[in-house]
Amino acid sequence: MRSLGRLAVATSPAGRTCGAGLAACLLLVVRGAAAQATEVGQASSVKPRAPAATTPSPPSPGPPSDAAARAGEPAGASSAEAAARADGDDDANDLAGDEDDDDDDDEPIGSPTRDHAADPAQVPRWDEPAIGVMTTPHPEDEDRSEVAALPIVAGNSDIGIQFGGAAFITSLARGARPYAWKADVLLSLSLKPGPNGVDVAQQAHDLRLDIPRFLGSRVRVMPGLFVERHVNAGYFGLGNASQAVPFPDGSIGRRYHSITEEARLRLNARVPLRGSVDAMLGIQLRYTDADAYPYSKLAADAAVIEADGRPRIFGMDPIASAIPAAGIVYDTRDNEVTPRSGAFDIAGMRLGVGVPAGGGTSNRGMGYVGGSVVLRRYVPLPGPFVFAGRVIADVMAGSAPFYDLVQGVTFTPIDLIGGHGGLRGVPNGRYIGKIKALASAEVRAQLVTFGLLKQRFRAGAQAFVDTGRVWNDFRVDPDRDGRGLGLKYGVGGGMYFIWGAAAVIRMELAYSPDAASANPGFPFGFYVADGHAF
Repeated sequence: MRSLGRLAVATSPAGRTCGAGLAACLLLVVRGAAAQATEVGQASSVKPRAPAATTPSPPSPGPPSDAAARAGEPAGASSAEAAARADGDDDANDLAGDEDDDDDDDEPIGSPTRDHAADPAQVPRWDEPAIGVMTTPHPEDEDRSEVAALPIVAGNSDIGIQFGGAAFITSLARGARPYAWKADVLLSLSLKPGPNGVDVAQQAHDLRLDIPRFLGSRVRVMPGLFVERHVNAGYFGLGNASQAVPFPDGSIGRRYHSITEEARLRLNARVPLRGSVDAMLGIQLRYTDADAYPYSKLAADAAVIEADGRPRIFGMDPIASAIPAAGIVYDTRDNEVTPRSGAFDIAGMRLGVGVPAGGGTSNRGMGYVGGSVVLRRYVPLPGPFVFAGRVIADVMAGSAPFYDLVQGVTFTPIDLIGGHGGLRGVPNGRYIGKIKALASAEVRAQLVTFGLLKQRFRAGAQAFVDTGRVWNDFRVDPDRDGRGLGLKYGVGGGMYFIWGAAAVIRMELAYSPDAASANPGFPFGFYVADGHAF
């Protein structure tokens, strides 16, 4: 469903803010995973090999060759690195931390500790021990743990006042690239007066782990546990031409909201194949229960039976589902947290199979197949500036629940045409369909490094533009998809902070004409999230 694992705090009612609960359960899982992963980090620590004895050759006149230059410097060093350090940029070899994650994410967070100008054959990947590659000590190249934490205070008129916190825990170990393990934890809830007193209106709790060398192997494991409840999940209808019609007083009330509750377990594994190419395997197991407000758009669409006898939408009864996935990853980034150069591409296929988990019948026959391609490029610009570009295409075929039509990307799903991880400025759930396309361009600049309370911080800024659209189905449908290009867009900017080696927190303000559909008279979305958007 809609992932709040990226710690999104949005002002728009349809762009839900974070919620919280089940703290004890999640912290127990963190403690167990941390104990196991610490052993892995210690086991993967490798001492650099001593250089083999060689017969010295007589010096040759003239400038040294590239090979001779590398032989005379610490391995991994380069003129680009020296220039970066001279300018005060000490990030060339930072150890850093999806779908999710990713990111991202949503995708896995971390840095292979690569020199921007180094020979790719000498660059250590996350699945390789750093043997004879880095002979110059780095601040992060030691056994220690970093903990970054921040409170959450947010809310709006729909969910009330929200409280909680997020923590990012990174275990660094000698020889472990980019780290031994990393954990992101989010706990939050919102309180709102109700008919019988104060109610817990919204919750979101998640735990994400990233273990690059699971049990000492070359397999990178990225499990996640998510529990969410939303009282204002957006639903405006199907297709690219869906309308948002306010009430006579200019408000929208609950007309385009729905209630969703979900618990899901996600496991992704990344297996090296050759060079910069990896295989990715994943599975999601989840339970989802969605409900419509009376007289809402969702309630109206749920009552419609199409001419072929099938319901207009699926997903109105509790359902248990499994979503296995497989794909290919191409990753040449110089740094996974703050890349300055390289590519990060993922192509994947997924299969969604669900069975009713209650007495309802609306989900019978639910099943779909989907696929996505995500292309990302990072290009260094003069000075501290970096250009980042992204293109996403996602398609689905079959009978998918309406909340899956909101999302795209195979392994670490995000709300695509809307929300902090997709088309920023457009409310979550504003446009949904089986076919989605998104393009983003962003310029970032890391501007300053400073210390505070014995912690290292780096700060930067970004400006961006996102554009995209959806198609309801593979058939031409002008009534639902409109005519013409139909591109939606959002523009904006913000700031980001890097806390220690792996914790990235960004704040962004985005303008889009579509934002007014969730906030009449205020066409902006404001986001606080962890990690870069891509």
